[in-house]
Order: sequence, then C-alpha cells, then structure tokens
Amino acid sequence: MARAVIEFKKDIGHLIPLIGKSVEGCAYNPESNIAGFQVNNLRIIIGQNRMNIYGTDDEPTIKKIIDWLIDRISENHQ
Repeated sequence: MARAVIEFKKDIGHLIPLIGKSVEGCAYNPESNIAGFQVNNLRIIIGQNRMNIYGTDDEPTIKKIIDWLIDRISENHQ
C-alpha cells in the first residue's frame, strides 16, 4: 500500500482539536492528540509533528488533500 509521510517543521498540536471539529467524520483522540479521517478513499492520520496519508504517494493528490485541509481549518477558525 502506498503511503505518504509529511513531517511538519513546527508542532501543530494546537490545531489538531480544530481539525477534529472541522472535518466531517473525523475521529479525534484528546489523550494522544491525534486526528484521523478518510477522504477520497484515502486514510489520513495527523499527529503533532507528522501527517500520514495511506493509499497514495502521488504528489498532486497529496497537495490537493493538504490544500483542502487548510481550507477546512480556515473556514472553521474564522
């Protein structure tokens, strides 16, 4: 199975609860501060320092998912 691993330069732990609220069907675990959800048949797991996208290693697809996630967070953070 293809997988993309995105390492963050900064800790995004403070955003993970917001991701949990912003993405429909997202499972958020406050004890481990990890969020997980599916979009376009891809499984996405986000932690404080890393995001794993299971089911693809295609860069344009990964960029679309990241852009979509940024839009979701922005819409719900205003």
